[in-house]
Amino acid sequence: MKIRNGFVSNSSSSSFVVAFKKIPKSVEEVQKLLFTDQALHSYYEHKYTTHEIAEQVFRDIQEHRPIKLRTVTKEVASGYYEGRPEFPMGVGSNDLPAWRKAWTAWEHDYKAFARAVAEEFWKENQGKFTYRFQYSDNDGEFWGMMEHSGIFERLPHLEISHH
Repeated sequence: MKIRNGFVSNSSSSSFVVAFKKIPKSVEEVQKLLFTDQALHSYYEHKYTTHEIAEQVFRDIQEHRPIKLRTVTKEVASGYYEGRPEFPMGVGSNDLPAWRKAWTAWEHDYKAFARAVAEEFWKENQGKFTYRFQYSDNDGEFWGMMEHSGIFERLPHLEISHH
């Protein structure tokens, strides 16, 4: 038997679907979009330069292509998004046929919900360049800040939690 001594974390990750009016051409442009003239970004007691955050976001943009509506839909459906339909908790697993029926109905509703969220986001951001970012607090303090501190708040975005 293995026994774990020390800190055990409840890690998470989140993905972000973010729309840019144009593809940023520099770290400084990303920094301006995310933080205007702010030099430091706080996350609890830690402070990070907005330049180092912008460097990571710019690197992620350079490594990927803009995504399409279908990818936005899959991303919303892949995790928890605010307002999603909840699975009916009254269905017990001891009644397998009822549980399967409830699961199938919930899955259909959730896919429809994800499609509607994605289509609305896509319509509102028509003509923009949409990218997907994913960060996890399991990867360390900097990455926890990237996931949880609202770095994309100034841009049109969707945040999908994968806890």
